[in-house]
Amino acid sequence: MPKKEREKGAAKGLPGKGSVPDQTGPAPFPSRTSPVVFGMMLAYSAVFITISVVKYEYFLYNDFDLAIFAQAAHTTAHGSLYNSILGMNYLGSHASLTMLLIAPIYRVLAHPVTLLVLQTVALACGALPVYWLARRELGNEFAAKCFAALYLLYPALGYSNLYEFHPETLTTTTLLFTFYFMWVGRFGVMLVFAVLSLAAKEDVPLVVMTMGFYSLLIRRPRRWVYAAALVGLAALFLVLSFGVILPGINKGEVQLERLYSQWGDTTGQAALHMAESPVKVVSAFFGTEGDPWDTRIKQEYPLHLLMPAMLLSLLSPLTLAIALPGVAQHLLSSRVSEHSIVWHYTAQITPFVMMAAVLGLRNLLRLVVRGVPGGIRVETMNTKGPPRTLARVLSGLAVAVAAGSNVLFGPVIGLGIFQAHPAPEGKWPTAYDRALAPYMRSMVARVPAEGAVACEFRFLTHFTDRPEVHSLHHIAKGTRSYSVKPYPIPEDVAATVADMSDPRYLTFLRGDSGKRLREFFEKNRLEVVDAAGDAVLLEREPKEPIRLLEVGEFTPEVRRRIDYNGQLAFLGWDALPASAEVGGLVTIRTCWKLLDPEVDRFYLTQFLLLDEYDQAAGICVRHLGYTFYPVHDWPEGKTVRERYHLVVPLDVKPGTYTVALRVVEQGGGGLHLSRPSDEKLAAQGGVIRLGKVEVTSGGH
Repeated sequence: MPKKEREKGAAKGLPGKGSVPDQTGPAPFPSRTSPVVFGMMLAYSAVFITISVVKYEYFLYNDFDLAIFAQAAHTTAHGSLYNSILGMNYLGSHASLTMLLIAPIYRVLAHPVTLLVLQTVALACGALPVYWLARRELGNEFAAKCFAALYLLYPALGYSNLYEFHPETLTTTTLLFTFYFMWVGRFGVMLVFAVLSLAAKEDVPLVVMTMGFYSLLIRRPRRWVYAAALVGLAALFLVLSFGVILPGINKGEVQLERLYSQWGDTTGQAALHMAESPVKVVSAFFGTEGDPWDTRIKQEYPLHLLMPAMLLSLLSPLTLAIALPGVAQHLLSSRVSEHSIVWHYTAQITPFVMMAAVLGLRNLLRLVVRGVPGGIRVETMNTKGPPRTLARVLSGLAVAVAAGSNVLFGPVIGLGIFQAHPAPEGKWPTAYDRALAPYMRSMVARVPAEGAVACEFRFLTHFTDRPEVHSLHHIAKGTRSYSVKPYPIPEDVAATVADMSDPRYLTFLRGDSGKRLREFFEKNRLEVVDAAGDAVLLEREPKEPIRLLEVGEFTPEVRRRIDYNGQLAFLGWDALPASAEVGGLVTIRTCWKLLDPEVDRFYLTQFLLLDEYDQAAGICVRHLGYTFYPVHDWPEGKTVRERYHLVVPLDVKPGTYTVALRVVEQGGGGLHLSRPSDEKLAAQGGVIRLGKVEVTSGGH
C-alpha cells in the first residue's frame, strides 16, 4: 500500500499496512492477558458489587427496573414470560431476549442481587477487549494496561452499573467484544457477540448496523462479508423486534413513542418531522428550548463522555461515530434522564468512546513518530525512545484525567462539579436510611407469604418471586409509565408496603392520587398495621390496625391555631414522649382542619430535631396525610388528627432535643415554606416548637 494511502487511512482511524502485527495467534482469544488487568477487574467488581449489595440491603433502589427484570428472570425460569409489574409479557415492553439466557442462572441463584452481581462482572470483563486492542494497536504493555484502567474508571460505566439492572447495560461489554473481533478478523466469534448484543434490546440493531458499515472501511480481505453479516443480523433483529415481538405483545400498556411526542404523534410522524427539520434536530443535540436546566445537562453530556478519555476519542472520529445512533436517540428524546451519564443510557455509547480513544492515541502516535524507523511497531514501542515514552506518558496521563473526572462527577467519589443532574439513587445509606432500614426489613418480613402485593419502588425487589406484585405508582398515577391506558385498581391484594416519602414515588402523584389509593385500600380491605417515618405496612382485615389518620372531633392537648393561605389550619398537638433512643421512634400527634375546599397545592410538614444550639440534627420533609389522604381530600370543617412516627437518625448524639415542625407547600414548580398567619411565627421561620425529647443511646 502506498505511503500516502496508509497515512490517509490512519487519519480516519482505520487500520492499514502499518498496523501493529496481529498478536492474537490462531485462537479467537489472545493467549496471554496480564494478571494486572485481572486484578483491576477484580478490584472493580469488589467495589461495585459491595455498593450494589449495600444499596439493596438499605432499600436504595428506588425505581422499578431491577424489580421488573428480577421478576422476569424468575417467571422465565419457571416457564412464563408474564410480568405482573408491567401487566403483560415483559418482551412487549423491551425485546430483551437476553433474559432467556439469564433465566437458567436465576433458577439456581434466585435473588435480585444475582442480577446486580452478573451486571458488575459482565461490565468488568469489558476491560479485556479494550486491553487487547490497546496492546495490539499501541504495541506497549504499559499503555494497554492504562487503557484497561481507563475503561474501569470511566464515570459513565460506573453510573450504568449502579443504576438498577438492565439487559441493555450488558451490551457495553458485548459490543466491545464484537468490535474487537471485527477489528482483528475473527468472524465467528464476532457473530456470537453481535447476537448477544442484539438480543439485549430492540434499539441495539442501529448501533450494530452502523458497525457493519464501518467494517467496510477496514482494509482487509472479505470485508464485505463482515459488513453483510452485521448489517443483515441487525436488520433481522429490527424486523423481529418492531415487526413481530413488540406489536404482537404490547397493546398500549407501554407507549415509548410518547418520548418523541414533541416531534410527532406517532413514530412515523416524528421521523418525518425530524427529516424535514434538520436544523431543529441539530439544535436539539445542544439544548432544549424553554428548559435551561435540560439545556445545561445536554451541554455537559459531551464533556462527561469525552473528557474522562482525555478527548482522545476525537482523534478517531469514524470509530466514535458508531455511537451516533445511540446519542441521537437519547438527545432527541423528551426524557431528561437520557441526556445524562448518571443513568444507564450510555451503555451503547461507552464501547465506542473507549475503542476510539485507543485508536485515537494510535493515530496521534503515527503522526508524531512518522519519521521514526519502524513507526509504532512492537519492537519500536518496547524499546527505549520517543515513541514508547510518548505512548506511556499519554496513556498514563489519560488514566490520571479519568481519575480526576471521577473526583469531579464520578459515581462513587464524585463531588458533583460540572454536573447539573445528580445521581438518581443514593450509593451509600445516610444515617436516616440506616435507622429506617430495620423497620422496613421488619415490614417485609411481616407481609403474608401468600397473595398479591402492591409496593412502592423501594420495596418492589423484595417480592419479585411472587406471581402477582404491583407497583404502587401505577395505582397512584392511574396509568402505567409512558402510557395513557387506564390502570385498573388491583384486587385480591393481601398487603401493601411503601415509603410514602420516597422522592421518585412522589413525582407520580396527581391531584386524584389520594382518592385512587384510598379506593385501592378499601377495595382490598387494607389497613395500616405498622409505620415508621413514612414507611407503612397495610394488611387485609388486620386484628389491630393503626390509625395514622382520623377524622372527627378531636381536641389536642396543646392548642395553638395557625392558618396557612386561608386553606389549612394547624390546631395543635399532643404531648411528646419523654425520651427516645437513637434509631428509635418519636410519636407525634398533630391536629389540622381544612378551611377552603378549593385547595390548589400539596401541603407537607417538615419535622426537625433541634439541638441545644438550635441547629437541626435531623430533618424530615414529607406529605401531610401520607399521600393517600392529602389535604385537598379532607372534609371541610372537620378535625383531622395525624399520627406520625419520627425516626431518629443514627448520627444524632444522645442529649436533649426540641422537636419542631414547619408547614411546606408544593406548587409553582417546587417546594417552599408556607407562610403562617402569625406574623411573629413567620419572622421566626415558621418553626413551631412541639416540645423536648431526651434522646438516649439505647442499643445503638
